[in-house]
Amino acid sequence: MANARYLPKYKNTISDLNLWHSFLLRRMTVGDCRVEYLRTFEIVLDANCSFSLKENPRYIRLTKRYPLPPPPQKYITPVKFQVYMELYNYIMRDAGLLDRESGETIGDYGDDMVD
Repeated sequence: MANARYLPKYKNTISDLNLWHSFLLRRMTVGDCRVEYLRTFEIVLDANCSFSLKENPRYIRLTKRYPLPPPPQKYITPVKFQVYMELYNYIMRDAGLLDRESGETIGDYGDDMVD
């Protein structure tokens, strides 16, 4: 019997990451560049990374240079919003959330379970 302490945990957070990433892209397209959207995405991104987002060197450098204003309803420039989106893409690559192949291949949908 396997030791329960070492069993991998399933996190159902990747769908939230995809949803919020799409939402941010739509907001950026229409110029609705609020700080609260970025901060919420950071919470979702942090839940999907194997490291703390706030300890990531890229995140530290960019947020020191271009900090987000405190009020959540505050708008930032579209350029700054885009810079943060690019940062998130780099971090998702660092975490292995982008540019990796799916674990499933075509036809690998439980075919072995069918008579």
